[in-house]
Amino acid sequence: MKKNLFVIVLALLMAVALMACSAEEAVETAQEPKEESAQVEEVVEEAEEEIEEAEEDKEEALEDSTEGADLLSQLSGQMPKSLKMKMTTESFGMVTSSISYYEGDNTRTEIMIEGLGTSVIIYNADEEIIYSYVEGEELATRIMGADIDSAEEIGLTVDITSKYTELTEEIPDNMIARKEELDGEEVVYIEVTEVDDEMGEMLIKMWYSTKYNTPLKYEVLVDGQSFMLLTVTELETDMDIDSSIFMPPMGMEFIDVDLDSMLEMTELGD
Repeated sequence: MKKNLFVIVLALLMAVALMACSAEEAVETAQEPKEESAQVEEVVEEAEEEIEEAEEDKEEALEDSTEGADLLSQLSGQMPKSLKMKMTTESFGMVTSSISYYEGDNTRTEIMIEGLGTSVIIYNADEEIIYSYVEGEELATRIMGADIDSAEEIGLTVDITSKYTELTEEIPDNMIARKEELDGEEVVYIEVTEVDDEMGEMLIKMWYSTKYNTPLKYEVLVDGQSFMLLTVTELETDMDIDSSIFMPPMGMEFIDVDLDSMLEMTELGD
């Protein structure tokens, strides 16, 4: 009996061993195609990634090589919702510093002139009024029916953010536009030559920020000499601006002027 039991147990052990071996072989056989399939998928994924990277490199190369009107067409022109810029302006041998605030169509520029104080020019788009005064004085000029473009045209204010639009509304054949870097910032360098009846040939240069969609530097040369150079030294965007800065201080006395009348006087003077 013991012998028979021993034989049965031995047979069972052998059967179990055989089943285990068969199962292991089956598992290995089943895993082989899976491993091969995983390797194939990995190769395919790597190939797809390489193709995508090649396409991206190609697109970047095309963008980097774009110049002129095609490059300008890629710029969004959408400024941040609010903007504060500190600038220096060199003109007629004099250097002035200024701070400009922009929110929507409202602008405020403070121009600091040594020995003359701080001149403030505000354009309030809702009221269509330009306020001009010197800090610390009670008398101010209030220009009614103001259009910011017309105001800039007759020299009441200088809005550097409008220079890009002004320069690129009509793209002349002689305009140069290419990507460059200015103080570590990516910019589009724009250059165009214009002829003015009074000033003669003017070379206009602009370094336009692709990040902030505003010029960081603007220069006008007349007969090869720098006539005006405006440089942004500090820039802050998308911050909260107190709307009261687009109004003059309380208690000021105003001299009211109509912008249309000023334009007519300017035209008569010409």
